[in-house]
Amino acid sequence: SFLDILFNNNLYRIYFFIFLSILIFSFSYNNGIFWDNVLFVSKIGNHLYETNVFNWYLPDSIDNAHPPTLGFLVAILWKLFGHHLWVSHLVLIPFTVGLFYQLFKFAAFYTKPKYLTLFAFILIIADPTLFTQLVIVSPEVIQLFFFFLAINSILYQNYYLKIIGLFFLSIISYRGMMLCAGIFIFEVL
Repeated sequence: SFLDILFNNNLYRIYFFIFLSILIFSFSYNNGIFWDNVLFVSKIGNHLYETNVFNWYLPDSIDNAHPPTLGFLVAILWKLFGHHLWVSHLVLIPFTVGLFYQLFKFAAFYTKPKYLTLFAFILIIADPTLFTQLVIVSPEVIQLFFFFLAINSILYQNYYLKIIGLFFLSIISYRGMMLCAGIFIFEVL
């Protein structure tokens, strides 16, 4: 059955999360960039695209004091696939797949009957605030992926993944750096 495949075969679970991510991309690839993401993604990404993607020295008019990681990733994909809005959404697909995987692992840690894990996972991704982040281009999806990677590495006692999760969480934005402190408190408690 579908549940047996989802719970017992890690590869099929990843395929399922890839399918979900592509499905989300397919109905949101035309959503515009707005709010503070205009600066995080569009302005910084355009500056890096038009100058040099590896020159992270930003002019004062667009320097938001956060690391320009998402703008950098978008600029690289714009160089590869063209300067289009859908390419900006394409950047988030691997992070969405990773977030789904980490959320599923997180739910599996706290729910024992397998069917409840799937129910908990659906309940988490159906949250309007999370689902909204999945359909726009924003650094929050990346932050959530690395946050749950670090949390799961603590729960499942994987020291190396914790280092990777915390490092990448800290280079997304200052909010990610603050989450590292929260993860430290979580681990201590």
